[in-house]
Amino acid sequence: MRQSKSTGSFAALLKSRGLPSAAAAAADAAAVRDAGRVWPTKKEDYELVADCGAGVSATVYLARCKASGELVAVKALNLEALGSPLEDIMREVAVMRAYRCPAILPLYTSFVAGHELWMLMPYMPSR
Repeated sequence: MRQSKSTGSFAALLKSRGLPSAAAAAADAAAVRDAGRVWPTKKEDYELVADCGAGVSATVYLARCKASGELVAVKALNLEALGSPLEDIMREVAVMRAYRCPAILPLYTSFVAGHELWMLMPYMPSR
């Protein structure tokens, strides 16, 4: 996994940008887990705050929802780099959306932005 290019700790980065601590962000994520709220489904509705890391076909970002100000994790999958048929990816997203287990982070929403599939989940900072 690629590391963020920022210097210093991630906690310091959050603090420097006026973002909440890890504990506050975790509490926020728990509060909205089963709220059934509707999340915006356009890339422009989110401000990318930091690059959290990347794998072969996806990058995870810390983002802020412009409408609510809440922090979320955005997993941006490069659809052109995936070796799976689109139907398989859509089926996997549907299964993730249906999870209702307290040990699994919920998928808030997903949408296509250009050549990427954006999957929004609670932001869970490391401790």
